[in-house]
Amino acid sequence: MKKIKQLFRKGVALALAAVTTLSVLPAATVSAASQRATITFAYCYDGNGNTMPFLKLDAKTEGTRRSILSSLPLYTADDELVFQVLRDNRVSEKNQIRIMEHIAFQRELTEEILSHDSIFEAYPNFSKDEFAQYPMTLSLAGAFYEEDIVYTYEQYREHLEMMKRFSQMHKNYHIEENKSPAFRHIQILIHEGSWAIVSKEKTPAIHFVIRHPKMREAMENITMPIVEGEEYK
Repeated sequence: MKKIKQLFRKGVALALAAVTTLSVLPAATVSAASQRATITFAYCYDGNGNTMPFLKLDAKTEGTRRSILSSLPLYTADDELVFQVLRDNRVSEKNQIRIMEHIAFQRELTEEILSHDSIFEAYPNFSKDEFAQYPMTLSLAGAFYEEDIVYTYEQYREHLEMMKRFSQMHKNYHIEENKSPAFRHIQILIHEGSWAIVSKEKTPAIHFVIRHPKMREAMENITMPIVEGEEYK
């Protein structure tokens, strides 16, 4: 177990290092290598924020999916709530259309996966005081939207209830409360036996696919990051 935790930390640390580096450098494919292992990071979205064929094709393949979320998945919210949040944040009509198209595509991918496999998602659950200190933003890294769109606490709680109803309506969709998230703006998506994606939600949004077997297996076996002090907040 100790070795697995070390591999998990190493994998996340390498991914975060690459995220930090590419936050200030032009877009490029990055490889990190050592004497013991080679980890390859590859984009799963293009520069226009469009999902690459990788994810479209992957949705049809078998394998359990697991996620450690930093925000609530927008495919579980109804359009009325999303439009309300967008209007409150004064998002232009053009960008509203762009965001809604992105959410519709995420719903399509999710429904495809749920038709043949299970999805397990750990979501952040904040008290009102915690939310006031760290307001949650819409999960739009996949759309490469360049501004933060913030929930009110009431909108966040309403979306959370919608997420729970989505779980009740989809027998293969399972959710788990995460009261102590280790990362505020990093989420980890896992397709067991295939890959793990580390995503940076804050602008500029960046996504990496980790396929190295040992690192991927470590992430699969540790369902929650280990919180150590304040460094991850």
